Amino acid sequence: FVVYAFNAAGMSAPSKPSILLQTSAGPPCPPSAPEQVEAGSDTMTLSWNAPVNDGGSPIVRYYVRGIEEADFQRDFSPSKRKAAKLTGPDVIEALTRDGSTTLTMRGLRGNTRYFFQVCALNNTGLSPYSGLSEPLVTGRSAPWAPCKVVACNIKETTLDLKWKPPSNDGGSPIERWHVSCWLTASPAEKASMVTAAPRAALANLQGNSEYAIEVQAENAQGVSEAAQVIVLSGPTKPLRPGAPQLISPPGLDVELQWAPPRGETGAKLIRYEVRGLLADQAPEDAAVDSTAPAVVVEVIRPRATVTGLLPGRSYRFEVRGRNVAGDGLWSEASGRIRIPVPPNQPEAPLAMSESTRTMLVKWRVVLCPATHEPLTAALEYEAMALQYGASGQRGPEQVVRSNELRALFTGLHPSVPYEFRIRARGLGGWSEWSEPSLPQVTAEVWTREEIVQACMPHCAQTLTAFFRTLDRRSVGYITCEEFCAGLDRIGLSGMPKSQRIGLFQEADAAGLGRIGVRAFTRCLSGQSFRSMSTTRLLPGSP
Repeated sequence: FVVYAFNAAGMSAPSKPSILLQTSAGPPCPPSAPEQVEAGSDTMTLSWNAPVNDGGSPIVRYYVRGIEEADFQRDFSPSKRKAAKLTGPDVIEALTRDGSTTLTMRGLRGNTRYFFQVCALNNTGLSPYSGLSEPLVTGRSAPWAPCKVVACNIKETTLDLKWKPPSNDGGSPIERWHVSCWLTASPAEKASMVTAAPRAALANLQGNSEYAIEVQAENAQGVSEAAQVIVLSGPTKPLRPGAPQLISPPGLDVELQWAPPRGETGAKLIRYEVRGLLADQAPEDAAVDSTAPAVVVEVIRPRATVTGLLPGRSYRFEVRGRNVAGDGLWSEASGRIRIPVPPNQPEAPLAMSESTRTMLVKWRVVLCPATHEPLTAALEYEAMALQYGASGQRGPEQVVRSNELRALFTGLHPSVPYEFRIRARGLGGWSEWSEPSLPQVTAEVWTREEIVQACMPHCAQTLTAFFRTLDRRSVGYITCEEFCAGLDRIGLSGMPKSQRIGLFQEADAAGLGRIGVRAFTRCLSGQSFRSMSTTRLLPGSP
């Protein structure tokens, strides 16, 4: 040390130097930035210069930190990179055993750029870290694992696999790819293949099964780690459904149901296909002839109505399911089902005139001579009325259905000839129409209901209003002549005079020769009036 004196005139000359004095020991200065001495596929030997000042205490060891260039650029902004102190989970660290200024870093990744920095340690503490080294590259190595392994076009037994090359090829071109595949339930059964392109087609898989697939890249230095993906193979075709069963007695339409297929296939059923194969001659336990003429329907639920079957023929039915993988196997065939035939043609009916607008038609079924039973049971009948004109041409039809061996036709035209035909419906459909009945003319007799129906449009729809129409003198009663004249005015001139008089006399129970509104309405709202009538046949009819 030297000493200077100061006054108003200025500074003095320095004193003589003191004896040599030394400070106590402290941390060393930072060493120089590391440099690369040698590089391997996963190692790198570094060297640096010792600190200019060891702090007055010998260097005990050095600490070296490193980071991959990609991680460094991600973790540190450009403004902080020059004076960065490497810290964080991506940093690797090693130390020397003594004051040696060389160190081999191990566990590095091949063909990868790293930054390093170093600090020194003496007995008093650590020095600051050195500046960052230049980017230093490891030697060539096996490539990294492939990227983005994806399965596509997945089907029941096949799938396509594709992937991206690794982000680091280890410094050498990729020569080939190794693909391994195995069922996750059976890892010991592994299948492998080699491909020159980053794609592969896998075949002979089990449908609806989970597979583990690994892909590795290979270059001149070795094989990479595996990139793995778990893939579920495509769905399988549906299993066999249960054999179809009849829901109700067969007719021209057959209603069937069946048990859905059991077991998981990996896909929902889309629909069922039902086919009915002709089996007239085949034994009950014989295999179904798939070449026989068939009736096919498609349904969504496990039940179907099959139409278009032939009466009197026998069928056996099968069903199969369908999903996105395709059609499954046909089920076991149902028992042989015979389609019934229609009932026999009924006999010609017998028509009986009831009134001027009503006819009753009756008929009989055809019986088997041996058993005296109907040949084929009928569920219902249909009767048809045809006007029979003078020229023999048939007019408009009127049809009535009945569950009995009789049918009542109403609303017919007065004094018009009609003929009637009958047909029967059974499980096998409708029979042929019967032969026509003998022509029959409606009677001249009117029922009370027909009289009332004819009167209602003229008298406000009530019997009281109808009476007032007949009581033109407004005296509260009408005579027999007024009653008959009133019927003529509303269009019942065709009613026989004897029926009109008989109807009036029935209302005039006291024999007064006149009736009031109460007797009139009670008479017309009672039971049907019937008088003797005869059946008229057309001239020339038997």
